[in-house]
Amino acid sequence: MYRSSSRSKSAREALREKGQFWTPDWIAEAMVGYVLIRGGDQVFDPAVGGGAFFRAAKLVASRLGREVRLLGTEVFPEALTHARASGLTAADLANVRITDFILNPPDGPFAGIVANPPYMRHHRLPSHLKAYLKTLAARVIGRPLDGRAGLHVFFLVRALERLAPGGRLAFIVPADTTEGVFAPVLWAWITRSFRLNAVVTFDHDASPFPGVDTNALVLLIENAPPRPTVLWARCHARGSGLSDWVFSGFERPTGMTVIVRDLSEALATGLSRRPAESVSDGPVLGNFATVLRGIATGANRFFFLTRQRAADLGLPSELLIPAIGRTRDVSGDVIDAERLAQLELRAEQPLVGVDRGIEIVDENLDECVLCELCLDLAPAGKLRIRKLYDDSVLERA
Repeated sequence: MYRSSSRSKSAREALREKGQFWTPDWIAEAMVGYVLIRGGDQVFDPAVGGGAFFRAAKLVASRLGREVRLLGTEVFPEALTHARASGLTAADLANVRITDFILNPPDGPFAGIVANPPYMRHHRLPSHLKAYLKTLAARVIGRPLDGRAGLHVFFLVRALERLAPGGRLAFIVPADTTEGVFAPVLWAWITRSFRLNAVVTFDHDASPFPGVDTNALVLLIENAPPRPTVLWARCHARGSGLSDWVFSGFERPTGMTVIVRDLSEALATGLSRRPAESVSDGPVLGNFATVLRGIATGANRFFFLTRQRAADLGLPSELLIPAIGRTRDVSGDVIDAERLAQLELRAEQPLVGVDRGIEIVDENLDECVLCELCLDLAPAGKLRIRKLYDDSVLERA
């Protein structure tokens, strides 16, 4: 059980103390509005935490002039302290079970499900839990998911399993949920079994979690026959515009861009990305390199250095190459010398080491997710790397 790891628990609670996991009110109200707008009277949150969705449900129900039943689960009892401090009463929390939603979910089904599931990356999950998740996916989806799927992915799978016919689900998740290496299998099942009504993305200035380096999406799903199109929305500012759009039945966007997209195109392009407007006649990155999307080092400050930091460490410049650590640092589809120079002036351009003479051992990189790529970059001598996502070890003489 992932709760048993004191290190994971303390890290998660530390993040919660910083507010990095709490859903902002303007997002919570829109998500709850989606599940209640058509007459729903029930909100189930599988990760209650600070109670953002319960507070939103009370506001939305008042706006709609009806009662709402609040249901939920939470694995950390102390998290409900935050919920009470935020204004929720004992009655509001009376139907919250202290249990593990993945391992011991309530029976359901539920007509309305909303969640900001715990974002726990795959290499932090204990091996026995990963084995259980593999079995869970095989049973629900029909085949196991790649071992690099994080816990939030399985919260989505479990919640969809508990969604009543005609029910609605709203999840806020990182973009890897739709674009990770496991995503094709996951989304083939979702779009075959459910209706993806809308996906909401955010400009950097409208990020639901300012100061947190994550690319969040809101998924609005219904347990209804699938459709071949999906509404793709982009929020340009924080505020009530998202809720207003939801309450208008997706008819009147304010402060947003909304595009009707072919579902197959959106999945192929990536649900976090705009449709490709044009195809360049010039070279593309794939002409020069194999692109591996979604490599998580787990220790970016070790691998990515600014030029000044490299100088402070006395690292020879010939052993370093320019690198771009975040896609949002490059607007548009073009990376050129001018843009790299701008990043350097802003002290944002990192460098990555390519020294083949440094020994790499798993003891020094205990949070790092490494794979066969390291065999190409690592020293010519003996190398031992632990791949934390499947507990295997690569060794070379």
